[in-house]
Amino acid sequence: MIDAIQIPGYGRGALARALGLRAASRAGGFDAAAFGTLISWASASQGTYTDGASVVTLADESGNSNIFTAPAGSNEAVFVAGDPSYDFDGNDHYRGSSKTPFDTLHQTPQGAIVVRFALDDVTTNTIHALFSTCLFLSANVGIVLVVQRAAIFGAPRVRLAVYEGTGTAIYNTNSSSSNLAIANGEFVTVGVAWDATDARIYVNGSLVTTVAGSGQPPSVSTSTSLPNIGGLGGGATSAIVGKISDVFIYSDKLDGATMGALTTALEAEYA
Repeated sequence: MIDAIQIPGYGRGALARALGLRAASRAGGFDAAAFGTLISWASASQGTYTDGASVVTLADESGNSNIFTAPAGSNEAVFVAGDPSYDFDGNDHYRGSSKTPFDTLHQTPQGAIVVRFALDDVTTNTIHALFSTCLFLSANVGIVLVVQRAAIFGAPRVRLAVYEGTGTAIYNTNSSSSNLAIANGEFVTVGVAWDATDARIYVNGSLVTTVAGSGQPPSVSTSTSLPNIGGLGGGATSAIVGKISDVFIYSDKLDGATMGALTTALEAEYA
């Protein structure tokens, strides 16, 4: 999904920008690589869109590619040209062909993920998975970023979970301060960053939640599940119902100033 990206995962067609392996920069001048060590990225505003393809090619800045496809039984997300993004209906998700590009997130004690998205219905009691390298709340290794709404929350809540090999959550954020005050269809940019000390959640560039770590980050070489965009590692379970325009994954723990600058520059691309 997400044409032109450097992030394994989704896509409905041939990536909105045929994957230009020239850093994550766009026609408008946005350069995701200027904000940290970029592992992978995806952007619906990267350029021309080719309809009808079920394979999405992602690549990192070294030119290492990763193919993401819509698994059997799931639909491809629909590309929305007017406001460049991909529209997921709750059955769509894209699974990468290789875990290798993301191994660094499981081998080092830090990382960051930034996703620009919108939900179709902010009142639905469900989990909208944005990106994952493992199953949510399962006994394996990996990272999960979701937006979860339950009746008790009263609003969609951003949650980051980082698991080590025994299924213990080093981080599993669950704070009302990370609730999203957004309307149906309203785009929001969420950033999460973590290291051995703490995990931080940013909404539209502002810090909203800080959670202390309960242990050391994963030390194994890889997760047990392939990376997914728009769903969890096990399939279309908890697939997002809404739109995703951008995903950026870093091996650095981006600080507050960097998150703010990145969000401002990204939103300028859609102004």
